[in-house]
Amino acid sequence: MRRVLTKKAEFGLFDREYRFRPEEIDRVMLSKEHRKNALEVGKRCAVLLKNDGLLPLLGKRKKFS
Repeated sequence: MRRVLTKKAEFGLFDREYRFRPEEIDRVMLSKEHRKNALEVGKRCAVLLKNDGLLPLLGKRKKFS
């Protein structure tokens, strides 16, 4: 553990405690561009599952969307 922390210190990973200033986080995270990109990533990563009796889902529905 000491070697890892020493290397991180040598690379300057402890020089800046925060990557963003706290007051910048809301401005960046709530921007139109960020929200648009987050929606696109969500659409690409969404996975629909069909329940063939293997999943512990209750009810008669076989597809959930």
